[in-house]
Amino acid sequence: MKSEFALAFNEVLEEKGLPREVVLAALESAMISAYRKTVGASAAQDVQVKLDFDSGNVSVFAEKEVTDEIYDERTEVLLEDALLVDPEAKLGDLVMVESTQRILAASPHKQHVRRSNSAYAMLKDSVSMSISASRLVRLPAVSSKL
Repeated sequence: MKSEFALAFNEVLEEKGLPREVVLAALESAMISAYRKTVGASAAQDVQVKLDFDSGNVSVFAEKEVTDEIYDERTEVLLEDALLVDPEAKLGDLVMVESTQRILAASPHKQHVRRSNSAYAMLKDSVSMSISASRLVRLPAVSSKL
């Protein structure tokens, strides 16, 4: 059985008449922008989004420096936590750390989903905003790793 997210994604594809890659890139771009805005992340920080269409889960990963003490949780991760992600991590290394909880806890999309109780509405709004913005700004293509 397909997740509500997958069904909403396919409905947006049909409604907009766009290729899957375009809608996926727009959605990933919207999630990355939401993360950056929510946590105040720098444009220099690598942020990636992974979408699981079967479960409907969205995961956000941010690059962080491995440290022994955290001064800025937006850009730093403790060595003990980094070792869970990369067993060879050492102080000073950069590792990709799942940061999904930070964006979901503060995201206005969470409130939107609660109000509308519709993954389709959220997805449609996010994709529409991103596609409109990319037409105005001509965003570079985002590669998909699904």
